[in-house]
Amino acid sequence: MVEVEDVGRDAAPSGGSGGRPSRPGDRPRALALLAILVLVVGAASVGGYFIYRAEIRDARRTAQDHLDAVADLKTGQIADWLAERFGDADVAARDPFAAPRLSALVAGGGTPQDERDAAEWLAVRQQRYDYDAVYLCDQQGRARLRRPADAADPDQVASSIISEAVRAGAPRMADIHSNARGDIHVGIAVPVEESSPSADRPPARLLFVIDPNRFLFPLVQSWPEPSETAETLLVRREGDEVVYLNELRHRRGAALSIRLPISSPDLPAARLLREGTKSGEGLDYRGVPVIFAARRIPGSDWAIVAKIDQVEAYAGARRRGVFVLVALAAVLLAMALVAALVWRSWRANADRAATRAATERATLAHRFETLVEQANDALVVADADRHIVAVNGRACTLYGYTRDEFAGLSITDLRAPDRREDLPGMLHHIRDAGGAVVETTHVRKDGTELAVEVSARMVDLDGVPHFQALVRDVSERKQHERERQRAAAELERLVHERTADLAASNQELEAFAHSVSHDLRAPLRAMHGFAQALIEDSGERLDPQGRDFARRIQSAGSRMASLIDDLLALSRVTRADRAIVPVDLTALTHEVVGELRRGDRERRVEVRVAGGLVADGDPRLLRVLLVNLLGNAWKFTSRRAEATIEFGAEDLDGERVFVVRDDGVGFDMEYADRLFEPFQRLHSSADFPGTGIGLATAQRVVLRHGGRIWAQAAVDKGAAFRFTLNTARG
Repeated sequence: MVEVEDVGRDAAPSGGSGGRPSRPGDRPRALALLAILVLVVGAASVGGYFIYRAEIRDARRTAQDHLDAVADLKTGQIADWLAERFGDADVAARDPFAAPRLSALVAGGGTPQDERDAAEWLAVRQQRYDYDAVYLCDQQGRARLRRPADAADPDQVASSIISEAVRAGAPRMADIHSNARGDIHVGIAVPVEESSPSADRPPARLLFVIDPNRFLFPLVQSWPEPSETAETLLVRREGDEVVYLNELRHRRGAALSIRLPISSPDLPAARLLREGTKSGEGLDYRGVPVIFAARRIPGSDWAIVAKIDQVEAYAGARRRGVFVLVALAAVLLAMALVAALVWRSWRANADRAATRAATERATLAHRFETLVEQANDALVVADADRHIVAVNGRACTLYGYTRDEFAGLSITDLRAPDRREDLPGMLHHIRDAGGAVVETTHVRKDGTELAVEVSARMVDLDGVPHFQALVRDVSERKQHERERQRAAAELERLVHERTADLAASNQELEAFAHSVSHDLRAPLRAMHGFAQALIEDSGERLDPQGRDFARRIQSAGSRMASLIDDLLALSRVTRADRAIVPVDLTALTHEVVGELRRGDRERRVEVRVAGGLVADGDPRLLRVLLVNLLGNAWKFTSRRAEATIEFGAEDLDGERVFVVRDDGVGFDMEYADRLFEPFQRLHSSADFPGTGIGLATAQRVVLRHGGRIWAQAAVDKGAAFRFTLNTARG
């Protein structure tokens, strides 16, 4: 930096010793400059403080949102797991083929073949659902059969729920507990239900023993992304204590052994179980400050707590805060230096204009040098022969060379060996285009490589062309990109697996539909035919009640056949492939209405159809949709001598909505939530025949087109069904 020589240094000061004599105006200028500096320092300090607090708030909000998402996800997964386990137990207990054999064996009857069949039946369930053990027990809780065969006797906790399950007539769970050997288990007991139970044969009991270490605990302990302190905890309340059910990340052997008071004021689990607090900050079982999200698990006494240490959650914000403070200190230091230089400039201006100009140039040079040295990017300048002639301090830090060592290097030496061949071409491009921005790999003094982004251009220094390059270390950014790519690949793999599972489920559903269509129709036809033969051949020998019973059998068979047809139609709607094309809904509505009129020529119904209604969708599925909605309106207006049905479209908050409206019997909106569920009817089948499948089928069609459907109605004032279609072609 250029030092400014003081002019008049040899002149004798007038008054005072040592320094320059004070001049009129020096004191006000000094006070003004000091006041400005104090204001700037104060404003910068306040601004820096608020920036730091904002970073902390953002970090906490981000961490809390992430924890809430994890807690909600795991709550749903655990609730689904519990429901699935209870559902499996209930289905097993209702097995119409196994129930008589199981009850007979428990009652002391049954054949050896019955025992072999029961043992095989237990083994299939134990293996299929990955139970630790399955027991067939009598009413005293003793195991009559078990699988695997070497399974130990049921522990006291599991056995205690067997009688309770019989009293309740439903599955009961023995909560997570440790048996005599120290193994952690969950038990589910359920009474076997027979279609024709007898008083001398009490019901058998099934006991399913589950090892939570196989699925439940891994599900609880998994975390969606790398973290040094984050974990999820499964807890329950026992009296005045919070019991930790799973193994903990920071303490070994903690499952069922750590118990903390429910009155702990800052313990996240205690706050949820005691006060219902679902999120916030607190102290975990180690006494470490954490951010947490907690949820109760529906259908159980369990609760889930997702937490992360505040030190980890706030680490990024604190690093940025330190950086802001350092940058602020540097800026304030630079401003103080500038103030000193300005003060010197003011003093020099009073002495000589030339000295003032020199001081200003020196100040500008110092500022530029400071900015270059403190720049975040490395600056490298090389001559036309690629020899390095200048670098800034960041370059020395980045590459590990001193300034003297850089003087003996060329820009070729900074490149990784496998990236040096394309350097001449890049330099030629820079000469032609004036500059370029490229990503490449450089090498440090110690031989380690780093990914960099180089912004290079040609500059003239004293009339001589040089290469100037700003080099930025992008290694961390590249690492993040690789991590995102790995995460995307893992997500794609999971989607592929779930798609394969869905395809397998669809195949099973197809097989079930074929079985329903083939196996159920034959006995229905036989039942209908025998009833008809009974009426025709033996009608005279039957009394009126007998003939009425035969006609009821025929009617029930017809209703069952219609129900099978509707169920198969619903299944086909769910599984059918879609061909999305423009569909003329106006023309399609006229076709459906024509079919309704031909089927009921005595009805007097005015049907109003808006013109020009077109939507993208599958023609076959949209026809099914209109057949069910218009058929529904046709049926529920049958009590009116002159009925009116309308089909049109309207705009609702900028969205195209189609509506089928009638003036029929309507319904009570209190039961609207049951409207689209299969087999749910709001009117008696004697008043309005049907199977209760039509509106469920309509809803499936709308959902397959990315839309939604809802209804509005009032008793004896008609109903309106609105739906949207958001399927795009392509």
